[in-house]
Amino acid sequence: MSLKEVFMDIFTQYGLLENEVKVYIGYLGMPQATVSQIMSLLEMDYDTVAKITAKLTNEKFLKKIEGKIERYIPLEPY
Repeated sequence: MSLKEVFMDIFTQYGLLENEVKVYIGYLGMPQATVSQIMSLLEMDYDTVAKITAKLTNEKFLKKIEGKIERYIPLEPY
């Protein structure tokens, strides 16, 4: 089993879907990223990344950093 498959298996146990796991992994690789940065990194639609980011923030997987440009930092799931 590859590391990607292990990651997917673990985070689907938290109730995340495949695209949500991809976005979370994107934030893990690029702490303090913006939605636009993750959108470019993953080559996904902006609205999709924004919705997933909001969900991950509500579920405490990400923390929003307020400012002129909103940034997000990944948190460890508990």
